[in-house]
Amino acid sequence: MTASDENANPNLADNILMLPQKSLDQIKKQLKSGEEFSAEGVIGLTSTEGLKDKDMVIPTDLRGISDNFEEEFEDDFEVMLDKLGPKGTAEGLLKAHEYWESNKANEAADARAKPLSFEDFHALTGEDDENDEDDDDADEDDDAGGEGDEEEDGDDDDEDEADEPASKKQKTAPDEPRSPSPYKF
Repeated sequence: MTASDENANPNLADNILMLPQKSLDQIKKQLKSGEEFSAEGVIGLTSTEGLKDKDMVIPTDLRGISDNFEEEFEDDFEVMLDKLGPKGTAEGLLKAHEYWESNKANEAADARAKPLSFEDFHALTGEDDENDEDDDDADEDDDAGGEGDEEEDGDDDDEDEADEPASKKQKTAPDEPRSPSPYKF
């Protein structure tokens, strides 16, 4: 076992799906009342969107749905939804939570996923979200300059440097001829 495996966060394991506590409660309520589930509704129940920092996000272990989840459902939630249907998927999520809760995999306490506040969960997984926001801001800047979609060679690094303010990129005196630029315009 490598050092990175020893330090891997169990809340990010492939077989763990973190669900809002509110969603688990909603699934139980809907199943008890006999209310129908829609595919969109089940997908919505897996989302952490709109949670407050103190809301809890609870582990479910997908091995509770199938010992061979990765192969049976191609390790894809939507494939599972297609095969089991909305109600079957909702029931499966409860089974997955029960599997985790009863520790049927007999995992050591320090190797198990743990319930987290949304704030802690977002801190654990939020780096991608922050980068996505930065990328969106960069895309908006590109669009504002009118050059963002014209370059088709796929080399975005040059484009970012070409968009720098003139004060940063101009190194020659204004009257001197500029040397050929390595940047494509």
